[in-house]
Amino acid sequence: MAKNRTDTHVLLKISKYVKQLEKAHDKIKDIDVHEYEDELYAYAIAQLITNLKNAYEMFKSEALQERYKLLRQPSIVRIRNIAAHDYEALDWGIVKNGCSMIIKQYTREYNDESLKLLDENEIDEIESRLTRLLDSE
Repeated sequence: MAKNRTDTHVLLKISKYVKQLEKAHDKIKDIDVHEYEDELYAYAIAQLITNLKNAYEMFKSEALQERYKLLRQPSIVRIRNIAAHDYEALDWGIVKNGCSMIIKQYTREYNDESLKLLDENEIDEIESRLTRLLDSE
């Protein structure tokens, strides 16, 4: 069980970024990668993925690190590295696929299951904060 407030904070961040990626995914899911020309949107999504990867790196709990291991996958790491280091090689197809992969795996139910890894006293706080966060969007 996580006994670190950092893990609670990280779960909140991940929930927020996944919610934002869901919105982005709804807009891009039917776009052919060969027809998409707006680099700014690709960079915006890459930044959200970078934020997710950076949040993941803050987990203290090994159980949570293992649970969110998708964020260690080479394709996710590659998107993060390209966006973080301002490389010119950001590929729209890789960004779209990374976004889709995250959305398919990290549903709200997944985040709810992650709460079980927290101490009881943290659960009420995080559920309240998640509800406020989701209601504000």
